[in-house]
Amino acid sequence: MGLASIDAVVLLAEGRGGRFVRIDGRLTYEPSGAEPRLHLGSRRGVPYRSKVSSPLRGETPTREVLTPAAVAELLARPGAVDFVDDVWPLIARELVWGHYRELFTGHPDRVGTTWQSFREILRKVDADTPALRAAVAEVVPDPLDRFDVPALDRPLADEEFADAGAAHDRVRRHILDDLRLRTTPERSTGQALFLTILGSFLALADIPRERWSARSRAVDLPVTWHTFFSYVASGPPPHRLEELVALADAGIVRFLGPDVSVRVEPGRGFAASSPRMPGEVVAHALVDAWLPAPGAAASDDPVLRELATRHGREVTVADEGFTGSLGRIDVDADGRVIAPTGGAHETVFALGPFTAGTEAGAFTRPNANSLSLRQTDRVAGAVASALAARRVAVIR
Repeated sequence: MGLASIDAVVLLAEGRGGRFVRIDGRLTYEPSGAEPRLHLGSRRGVPYRSKVSSPLRGETPTREVLTPAAVAELLARPGAVDFVDDVWPLIARELVWGHYRELFTGHPDRVGTTWQSFREILRKVDADTPALRAAVAEVVPDPLDRFDVPALDRPLADEEFADAGAAHDRVRRHILDDLRLRTTPERSTGQALFLTILGSFLALADIPRERWSARSRAVDLPVTWHTFFSYVASGPPPHRLEELVALADAGIVRFLGPDVSVRVEPGRGFAASSPRMPGEVVAHALVDAWLPAPGAAASDDPVLRELATRHGREVTVADEGFTGSLGRIDVDADGRVIAPTGGAHETVFALGPFTAGTEAGAFTRPNANSLSLRQTDRVAGAVASALAARRVAVIR
């Protein structure tokens, strides 16, 4: 239920002649009658989190856990750096610090102690979710102000539902809560969380790609981490989620809940069900709103395909625990395409999310010294140097 699904819902509803109307501050949807009925489900069961519009009120976020010193300590160890074992626990703790720093320093009227006192508690419990929840419950009265990473990642947790209506209502309530948390001025912790996860993303650039374990490069960074990052920090704009709720209220959209699976049943269609509630939904059409994994060698684009199979090669990684292809074109640090024989082309460059750079697809943000712009700048410099060298050779 990421951006691709939101786009599909807009096209299948408003794109067929319906319109959104705001009445007394509440957005409603007036159907055209040409819309299909859409049943939405996923593993989490909820859409990606809303983009954030609330401004910070407290102290500026700073890295407390995934610091340059912590990264240097990781790199000083022998062997590969593993994302799941070595880095993810630091990111998860960093997110906790980012949220509570903003809550305690920006909204002291909503907590029962000072930031100076609570930060000492955090140092002891930030890596222990049950202990963290118990400590927070004592000093943070409003459940919407409480935070831990498992609840952020899986907001429906292990909840079970009596029927489809209960699951639908729970997802709808979650979307409204998420909009409050990320768009209203009094809930500025959403902005702090965004800046904290963005800082963690940038911190990963301090780890050379050759130091990552093979599985980290092939699976954990491009799939596990990027999916989580996109869910938290790169979701739809708030008005799209508001429109989604309006479509639900108009009967166009129904939410299926979490852990949805779909079966093909000959003669019936596509049967969707969730283990969290009884019953199933049968439909005649299925839209799989999932972006495909990279696979340059099998691409329909002849340029990508030739770069991966003729002029260059896909990146492959291997160690004692994992072997596989990243599905992306191998380039050196300056963007030069690596030939199948292993040498770098002097005048063939590739740049973008289909290339080997771990962070090649990262989005840009003003005044953030984004990784994608840093990489683009470096490749531009290498291209300029290559052109200058050719010009000198021609003059001679």
